[in-house]
Amino acid sequence: GRGESVKAEAAGGTLLSDLVEMSKLRINLPALVTVFAGFALGVRTSSEEGSLSQLLSPEYGWLLFHVLAGSFVLASASSMLNQYIERDADALMERTSSRPLPAGRFSPTLARSLGVVLTLAGLVYLVVLVNPLCAAVSAVTTGVYVFFYTPLKRVTSFSLLVGAFAGALPPVIGLTAATGELVSAGWSIFTIQFIWQIPHFLAIAWMYREDYERAGFPMLTVVDKKG
Repeated sequence: GRGESVKAEAAGGTLLSDLVEMSKLRINLPALVTVFAGFALGVRTSSEEGSLSQLLSPEYGWLLFHVLAGSFVLASASSMLNQYIERDADALMERTSSRPLPAGRFSPTLARSLGVVLTLAGLVYLVVLVNPLCAAVSAVTTGVYVFFYTPLKRVTSFSLLVGAFAGALPPVIGLTAATGELVSAGWSIFTIQFIWQIPHFLAIAWMYREDYERAGFPMLTVVDKKG
């Protein structure tokens, strides 16, 4: 059947492919686009004469590189810690049962340690090479995602709003990297990103509602089966 073929393919995974999958590369790389958007907006608002041409300058160019690199490390670390916490539930869902942890291809202890080390490394990187405020917003993003959103998914459908909050912060990370402060434009891009994620998450939850129910996640699409 389909489940057996997925497990058979997963069994041949390499260490590199497992690390790529645990870092959720296909999700986190596009998420960096929102960090870039926030950074570009920050450059435009950092001075009266701000323009996107400044992105090509050495000062902003390196700053952009550092915030993107640090953000990617933190996003990957968050994904690893999320999968470590949810490894038992992932094993119950067809969509996630072939992931490295539930499939038994990767050590849970190693995944947890790697996630913690990468989180600390990413935050230190942002503090030193970007600015403390950017690192603080990044720390809030990681903390909300790992320690609030992830466990709340097993408790209430309102976890959706908590996840949307964490997912709306990356453009603010980019903005604070460019400006070094929380300017008013940050609330605008946060709000846009927050509102967009709600139908986005609900669409995914509707597609995989049977999987979520099997794993015991009280998603809104599970609680309200008629949609």
